[in-house]
Amino acid sequence: MRALQDSVASVREDAAYALGRLEAATAVEPLAARLERDPDAKVREMIAWALGSIGSLKATPALGAAAQRDAAETVRAMAVWALGQLEDPASVSILTAVLRDRSAEIRGRAAWALGSIQPPSAPPALVEALGDLSSDVRIRAAWALGRIADATVGARLGVALRDSSTEVRKAALWALGQIGGDAAEAPLLEALQDPDPEVRARAARALAGSSGDLWPWPWPMPMIR
Repeated sequence: MRALQDSVASVREDAAYALGRLEAATAVEPLAARLERDPDAKVREMIAWALGSIGSLKATPALGAAAQRDAAETVRAMAVWALGQLEDPASVSILTAVLRDRSAEIRGRAAWALGSIQPPSAPPALVEALGDLSSDVRIRAAWALGRIADATVGARLGVALRDSSTEVRKAALWALGQIGGDAAEAPLLEALQDPDPEVRARAARALAGSSGDLWPWPWPMPMIR
């Protein structure tokens, strides 16, 4: 923790890495304070990773601030990943705001993090992300909605079954299979007419109640060292 104050940025970065590997709970407050003020983006990125690795909910406010306001895209992305690791319901409003980030990678990570937290109902911004310009964001949004399994979004996932991207359609099918019930039946029946045979096969399996594994798994693994 003393090394977090070192004048050399690479030393501070390695100190943060070590604290994350050690899962040092006593380091959460010093790391959170350093996340807000360290001048080096690589150090801040490593601090965000460390806080996610330690797993204390005390880090949520600092990570939320970094996810929304840090000038460096790499830091915002890592902070969002860390929030997904913490799975703190208090960060749902933060992550829904991050769904408007200018970076598609960060928007996708925010969708993934919301799916990891699994709030009781689907945030409207996450449902809107099914229309994101990035197909990767749309995939992660569909996955997250499947994890949340809010029956009220069945119709919107049905619209996603007509997406131009085959992978998005597959993700929407998986999500509908997770939701099940009457909300999923009509769109799944429609998907049996999809031009892609794999989509048709997945629709048939979903109608039979076979959810399979957690597909897709858009885990945004951080690049650390």
